[in-house]
Amino acid sequence: MKDCTEFPNLIVINPFGRGGSVFFQSLLDGHPNIATLPSFGAFYSKIPKKISTNEKFFLNELDKFIHDNYNIFDTSKGYFGKGKGYTSGLFGKNSDEHIITNTDIFKKKIIEIKNKYFDKTEFISRRFFFSLIHLSFHEIYYGSYDKIRYLSYHPHNFFELRYLIKDFPNLYFVGMTRNPLSDWNSWKKVLSIRLNTKIQKINILHTFNNSYFYSRDVYLFSLIKNKIKNKKIIDLIYLHQQNINLIKNICNWLKIDFHKNLIKSTFCNKEWAGNYADRSIKSSFDPERKDSTSQLSIFEKDFIIKNTQIASSFLNYKDLSKNFSYLTKIKFCFFNQLINFYKSKNSISFLINKDLNNPINRKSFFVFLKVIRIIFFKIPINFISFMIENSSRKKMKKLKYFNKMMNKNRLDTNSFFT
Repeated sequence: MKDCTEFPNLIVINPFGRGGSVFFQSLLDGHPNIATLPSFGAFYSKIPKKISTNEKFFLNELDKFIHDNYNIFDTSKGYFGKGKGYTSGLFGKNSDEHIITNTDIFKKKIIEIKNKYFDKTEFISRRFFFSLIHLSFHEIYYGSYDKIRYLSYHPHNFFELRYLIKDFPNLYFVGMTRNPLSDWNSWKKVLSIRLNTKIQKINILHTFNNSYFYSRDVYLFSLIKNKIKNKKIIDLIYLHQQNINLIKNICNWLKIDFHKNLIKSTFCNKEWAGNYADRSIKSSFDPERKDSTSQLSIFEKDFIIKNTQIASSFLNYKDLSKNFSYLTKIKFCFFNQLINFYKSKNSISFLINKDLNNPINRKSFFVFLKVIRIIFFKIPINFISFMIENSSRKKMKKLKYFNKMMNKNRLDTNSFFT
């Protein structure tokens, strides 16, 4: 790179559901033309729009960035280090290491690059500060950044895209996705681990929430898809089954050469154990992998299809459309009320515990009267109120709106790798 006008473009990775976005991010790590970070999550929009190149102010901004995003510099502090209750593996040949980056070396590298390209500039933009972070990491772990053409960024947040599109108008978007039935089957396993409960005890409220967020993310993407010139949707199972052949097609799309690093999961040149729902350790493709619905009841499948039909069709899952009988539709209505009941019950439990644990109430001579008031007045009134209008009911209304809008705004066939 001769000057900042040749600074890298951006590859944005974002999942629809549990779509394997971290896996895809790990494949890009180590490619000679791509710089990535050992982390995911939205932080671009939190960087100031303008940053002074004055060394004192620049260092202050760096220290703030390191403090706010310490999981980037020590993976044990973020998602990869959450351990019990989470499915992510660690790093290294024995899958027992964390990635810890010396922040003093990082600051030294980033200041060197900043001085090289912005020595006579008073302020730099958020885009350039973001680029300097990636280039510094790449130089620490892989050496020279001269051949870097892309920064890999995994915000895991569709709201972040509006900032990225504005600053990187020619960015490349990769949407990692999965059949919604297989997605919930996988999430169900993860939830049983996080909640420390048997998978059969995961209730219908969780099923609905998963369907809601799946559809919401597709809806958010549909609003901005026309602003993204270069976009591809990749099904996780298809990626595993096609592996090297699909990776070569992705390289052609990105206009980069195929490299052996693209078939192995790594971060900062350290092998990554993956984040399979069954906690198995796999650092590459699994050609035998298939969509699974082994943990789902027949009604669960119908319930998910009903709530994600439009979203799944948007993502090219055309085999999930289905007409339901009147009896099944009646069941849907019943379970919608059951979802509202679960949500209302949880809200009531929270209010009661908050009221009873209030130090003032515990010290009062009228604790008994307060308990009576809670049981015979607060619970019935609040429960009725929650049943009439709670967050789940609002989500149901929003879901109908999402489906209505997505139905009018479909993706063209060139947006998919098939």
